[in-house]
Parts: sequence; C-alpha cells; structure tokens
Amino acid sequence: MGEEFAPTSRAQSFGTMHSSKNSSRHQSNASVGQVQQYGLEKFQHLTLATTINVKELKGLDEQGLKNAIEWRAITSFLHLIPARNIIVYADDRSDCPFLVDVFGSINCHEVPCFHPKTKRPVISCIFEEGEKTATTEFFSFVNGDIILSQDFISVVEWAVWSIPRFLLIGKRVDVHVTSLLSLPLQSLFGASSFTGELRKLGEEHGEWGIDVFVYRVGDRPRRKFPPFVAGNWRWDNWLLSEFMAEGNVQVIDISKSALILHQDKAQKQMMAKFRPASAYNNFLAHQSTGEKFQMGKITNADILVAGGCSRSGCIMFQNTDIQMEILIHRRASPGGYVVLLTVNSGYIDLFKNWLCWSRLFHFQNFIVLAEDGYSYNIATQEGCTAFMQRGAPRKRYAVEYGSKEFQETMTFRTNAVLAVLKSGFHAVIADLDTVWLEDPLPFFQPNCTLLGQKHKEASMSGGLVVVRGGHAGVRFWKQVIECQELNMEFIANHALGTYDVSKYTEQECINRLGKTHATKYADFSYCLLPKLSFPDGRRFFEEKLPQLEGLVPTIIHNNWIKGKDKKAGRFKDWGLWLVEKDYTCQFEHTATPRPVDSPKLRRVKIHLVDIGCLPCLEESLNQLQRGLAEREPKIYADLTVHMVDERTPLYVGAVSSSADRQTTIESFEWTHGTKNMMTSVSQLDQLKKMTDESMLHTDEGDIVLVVDVASNLPQHLWQFVQGAADGFNKTLADHSARLIGYSIHQQFVREVLAFEVGWLGHQLVTPGAILLGSAQWKAFQVWTGRQLLVANFSSCLPQLPYNQLWTANSGLQHQWWWWMTLYSFHYGGFFVLPPKSTSGRGYETTDVYKQFQNLNITALPVYDYMMKSVNVPFSLALRKKIFSHLTNSELCTYSGPVSADVLHRLRLVS
Repeated sequence: MGEEFAPTSRAQSFGTMHSSKNSSRHQSNASVGQVQQYGLEKFQHLTLATTINVKELKGLDEQGLKNAIEWRAITSFLHLIPARNIIVYADDRSDCPFLVDVFGSINCHEVPCFHPKTKRPVISCIFEEGEKTATTEFFSFVNGDIILSQDFISVVEWAVWSIPRFLLIGKRVDVHVTSLLSLPLQSLFGASSFTGELRKLGEEHGEWGIDVFVYRVGDRPRRKFPPFVAGNWRWDNWLLSEFMAEGNVQVIDISKSALILHQDKAQKQMMAKFRPASAYNNFLAHQSTGEKFQMGKITNADILVAGGCSRSGCIMFQNTDIQMEILIHRRASPGGYVVLLTVNSGYIDLFKNWLCWSRLFHFQNFIVLAEDGYSYNIATQEGCTAFMQRGAPRKRYAVEYGSKEFQETMTFRTNAVLAVLKSGFHAVIADLDTVWLEDPLPFFQPNCTLLGQKHKEASMSGGLVVVRGGHAGVRFWKQVIECQELNMEFIANHALGTYDVSKYTEQECINRLGKTHATKYADFSYCLLPKLSFPDGRRFFEEKLPQLEGLVPTIIHNNWIKGKDKKAGRFKDWGLWLVEKDYTCQFEHTATPRPVDSPKLRRVKIHLVDIGCLPCLEESLNQLQRGLAEREPKIYADLTVHMVDERTPLYVGAVSSSADRQTTIESFEWTHGTKNMMTSVSQLDQLKKMTDESMLHTDEGDIVLVVDVASNLPQHLWQFVQGAADGFNKTLADHSARLIGYSIHQQFVREVLAFEVGWLGHQLVTPGAILLGSAQWKAFQVWTGRQLLVANFSSCLPQLPYNQLWTANSGLQHQWWWWMTLYSFHYGGFFVLPPKSTSGRGYETTDVYKQFQNLNITALPVYDYMMKSVNVPFSLALRKKIFSHLTNSELCTYSGPVSADVLHRLRLVS
C-alpha cells in the first residue's frame, strides 16, 4: 500500500476486428441486424470489452464449458451484438486461438498492461485500448462474470436514439451459479419475459458495485485514469465519480429496466477490501481525488429508468436524491466558487428575475436550493442545477422575516454552505432580491476568509456573503451552524413579536462570529465589499451614491424594503425587472430610464482641429457634410477650423502647406451655419484659442463636437449627435453628473495595440472626436484656462495602454485631447466609448457598428448608470475616483495593462 507501479505494457491482438469505423447509427432498419436464435435482434452500434481468465475454460468438456461462468457471460453478449463488436482481453496471446475456436469471430486481444507485482490487468489500459480499437460510436465495459439480458440492449438502443450524451450504469443481481445450472439457456439469453424469474433467484447488489459502463467513445472524463488493478474495488467508483463531477453526460441508472446478472460462485466470496491489490487501489483513489471517489455510487445517477424500454421510449424519472457534493463539483467555477440560491414557490418571480439578469453574461456557477417540489421542477425545467431535501413539501410559500419558517430556510442554506466548504470549494450565499449586472467572482478577495456586502458601515448583509474553503472557513461555519441551532431553539420557545428578530438570524451569527474569529485567529480575515460596486437598496435606490460617482455596480441589492411584492415593484419602477407574466425573460427594454422631457437641440459648435494634413482636412470636411442636409428636423451647426502652422511630429509625412489648406477651407461650401477659420502659430496657441470663451461663445443647450482632421467619423454621426443632445439634458436620477462626453472615434486600436481590446473600457477620451454638452465644454475651458496661466505647469496621465500610445511624444502634450484626458482625471469624470469590439478604419461598416441603427438613440447615454441597451457591449472609462487611492508617483508611472492584482485593488476599495 502506498507504492505506485508503472504498468507493464505488452499489447498484441488476435482476431477479426475491422479497421474502418462504420459507426453511424442513422442507418436503415434493414441494416440494424438480423434475426438470431431465440428471436433476438442484434444491435450494431455498440462495442463491448471484457476480461476473462481463459485457463479456467481450457480442458473442460462441452457440458463443463457451457456451465462455466465465462462461457455463459460471453454467450449472452453474442446474443445481443455481433461477434465482431466484442473484444475479449486474455492474459496471454496464446489463449486467443482457443477463444476464437469456442466463440467464433470475436476479437481476442492480449491484456495491454499488467500490474508488475500482482500480475493482474490494469483496468485503465483496458478502457484506453478498448476505445481505440472500437469500430462503433458507443463503447461498453462489462465484467467477465456478468450475463446481460435482452432488456439491457433495449435500454442501450433507447439511449442511443434519445439521449445526446449519456452513461448507463446499473446494480447487478447476485445469483449463485448453482441456481443457474438447472435453467434452460433460453431463460438466460432469450426473451425478457424470463428476467423477472431470474431476479427472484438472486439479491440486488449494493450501490457501490458497478459492473457495466456504456457511453459514447470520447466522453470518458478528462482526468488521467490511475493504474487501478482489475478485479478489485475502488476503480469503478473513481471512474463513476469523475463522470458525475464533470457533468458532461447524463448518468442513467438502468437497474430496474435491464437485468445485469452476476454469477456468484458457490463458496462465499472474499470481501472486496481483503482481495489482492485492494489496498493499492484504495491508495490510488485517495491519492488521485481524496474522498471524492465516494460520490461514485449508483444512487447518485441523474436519471432513473423503470419498466420496459424500446427505441420509442422508456419510463424515466429525475433523481431528486443526488448527493449534494456531486452538484458542487459540477457547478464550481474555475476559481472554486459555488453560488447558492434558496428558492421556494413563493419567490419564483424574484428567482426568475435573478436568472434573467445572470443569463446576460452566461453565469452558470450556481446551485438552486429548492425548498419544495414546485420550485425544484421550475429550476430544473430552466436547465438549472437544483438540490432538494428528502421529504420536501410540494409547495412552500413566502414567509415572514424572522419567523420559524424563515429560520428553517436559513438552516437549509447553512447546511449546504458547509457541504461546499467540506468539498474544498468556496461558498457564495446570494439573496434572490438582487440584480447581478456582471460576474462578481473575479472581484472576490482571495485573502478574505469571510467577505460580504456592506450593511451600514461596519457589518455585512445577507445579500451576498462569501466564505472561503479551507480549515479556517470550515471552523468558522461550523460555529455559525451551532449559532443558528440556538436561534431555532430560542424562536421555538418565544412568540414572534416578543423579541428583536434581527438578533436571532443567520446574518447576526455571521457578523458576530466573523468579527470574533478575525480577532481570535491569525488565519481568519473579515472583509467588506465596496459599497458603490455592491450597493444595498438604500445606497442605490434612495441616496443614488453610485450614480453620482459614475460607477456601474456589479450587484444591486434590493433591501431596506420589506415584502416580495414591494421589492418586485421597485425593480419594475427602476427598469430592473426582466420577467414577463408567463415567467419568460424579456431583454428588449432592459433597465429603461424613466422618461424625462429634454429641450431640443439648439446648435452644434464644431471645432475641426487641423494637424497640417491636406487630404485629412478634405476628408473630414466631407464627412461632416455627409448626412447633415437630410436631417429632419434640421440641425444647425457652426463650423470653426483651427489651423496650425507648426508641423505635428506624428504626421510629418502628411504635412501640406498652410496656404493650400487655407484655400481648401475658404472654398468649402458650408450651408448649415457659420464657418470660421482661426490660425495659430503652434498647437499650444491653438489650444488657448479653442478654450477662450470670449472668442468662441457656446450657448446653453448647444452641443460641442471636437474633431481631429485625421479622424474617421461614423456614418450616422448626426443621429448620434441628436441623441447626445437629449442625453446631456437627462436629470441626475437618470445618469451620472460625472459624464463629460461621448468618444465617437476609436480607430487604430487593433492595428497598434497587441493587448486584449477589452481593456479599452478602462481608458478615457480617445483622440479623434468627442461630443460634449455646453456645460461640460465650458467647465473644460475654465479649467484649461487656469492651468495655462500657471508657469511651467506640468502634470501626468496614468500610463494606461491607450494613453501611452498617444502621449509617447512630448510634443503631443500640447494637443487638445491630452488636456481633455488630464481634465477628466482631475475632475473625476468619464466618457462613454464606442463598442469595445469596434475598431479600425471604416468601422462604420461593421456589424457591431450597425447596432447603432437599432438603438433608441434619443435615449442616450446608451450605457449610463441605468444600463440602457445593456446588451450592447459599451464600456465606461476609468475615473479619477478609482485612482484616488494611488499616490501621485503611482498615478504617473502606472502603466497597465491592468493585472489581476491591480484590478483587485481598484474594484475593492470603498
């Protein structure tokens, strides 16, 4: 025990196995098989592998051979599938001629590898070589002392034609050999009418013994199969536990529909744990996956089949008694988190709303803890993984906070949390009255044993609680369960209304014990999530703190209001309700802001910034002209071209004479408003004139469009401008006061940057083109004018990837957008960017850009706080607020891309 051995490989074959794979199961009925003795039809699409001890067959006369366990087993196989589909592994190649002589054209192979000390076959090699040799789509392994009935192949045929991915297993019936000797062979290999009598002769084996595995080739679990010794325990439980944990197939128990007859020898067999190599197999199982192999028992199958089966169907039932640990393994995230949601029939609508939001980002790492049969059925019909306690009622309704029934719900949940922690994973408790706008798992702090949503200032609420697995987490949670048991005892002896219910809840236990453990144990830490990214009902719905800071939350908790109907009503009022009356999800109008009347657009003040490139200037003028004349109602736009004599280092190769550019501007016909030209001797002089309010006046309600002549403007620019006018006039209830403008140009992204484009959501203004409201533009003018008055003014930008691209040359620090980005940091504001996946020249022709045409563009901002059109992948920029915890030196030298550690810091600072 404890010693590992490398299997000895000596695989050779003997027989008539076909080399070509004719595995299609969609053939005509005429090719499925032909009538054999006893009227049975052979099934063509299954390969069956087994191992036998040939030495016990040699030397037997004809009657002795027919009485042999091995002969009866293989003969039963031959009555179900063609001989060419049967692979028999013998200890020695010299045994194969004898087997072929006895059984016909079966395929005999030498055992591919043996355990060097026990000289027994290694079962993993049998499976691996058998799958490689199989010429059919489906593969099975059956122990060499098993007789299979016609019922068995009927179930297999049903599964092949009805279930996309499956594993068939079943309990065997143990019958002593002496009880079988007097029976006619027809009763063993013939019609299914005999199976009932055969069952009466024996005893159904326990849940741990698995003698049959049937599955599609390629569906065996990915984890490396340890070199278990055949004929000993543990390997079958280990393999079944891996099938169950991966959850890629439906595990089906066929015990009640197919007779799997185990031929027991007359003498009492040796107990499994005392057989040769059993200690070795036990060691391998624990070494590979710890105690996980103990999940591998037949009673944990997903589906139970009962009654007779045919291709047209079987009687089957969902197994509601699956071990919780299996569901945990199936639903754990790559980081080891499992979210637990407690549901009963009274909260189905809140559950469906949570589910609808989670589906927007394809979240699947959760288990539904169903308190009744109704909610269990709803959850499983939705494709969710659900767990229900044995004896649960058909329906259980919404209960009063703090009541005995409420505490029972909490107890159900606390026990499930302990199961998650004992399985080595991290438990996440989530309430149904929450909206998840993105996956929160990446933002959980790995150094926090207990992490939760902030309640008031120093405690955590029950809306979201994370308990990390490991010794510290298990120790803590066991005490929470003890505390909850005391709560139940107290409540059972006191009438509701005679005590403060908040003092006798799971939440109170978690907070009190969490703070105690953080003080008492060095390996335990108590942490709170940031209140703006994970706001409660008061902070989001009443105080609107995240909105005022320009932050899009990760999770919104609808607490500080009592009653399921009131919670649903507030979600609906805020456009956060996605559930129709028939419980289907509707995503067309997700989180629509409340309608607000806004003044019509007065004028657009266009600042076209020259960089010395004549072709760029001509193209930009034409792009601005395009589509403007056809706009209804008419948009009035005043055009000012800011010429510069200085050669811009970035565009040296494209510089044209100022005289040519001046001629182009003067000859360009602009009929939508005034046209002006301002000439500057340098970029800094250009900036001063642009930001001089006395020279270029902007009225309230105007929209300012600032464009570099090198920009590539979108085709639907003016539709976007019209929507922006409405967006800037929204009230604070509908979008953040920190919204500065819209970045409408994002070219060169993929051409220049090698990192993941998704990080662009953390940038600020992109050089090229921006839209601002009149108030935002005036604020920028005032701020810039003050800075330009300061001698030797210098500052820095956080060196995010996109900022690095455009600030690499010190000469660019005189460009307007450099100052606009700097202002954004100082002010703590943000810009709305185009879709993250949109980039490159001509992006207005891409499918992503075409989504603009389908938006309700007059309800901009399209991705403001209320998540208007949340399905469109817009991203918000990074704000000064997020960087406020960095020192000045860190701010100037921060270079990104955003590492997991830095992202962790940024998101988890309150």
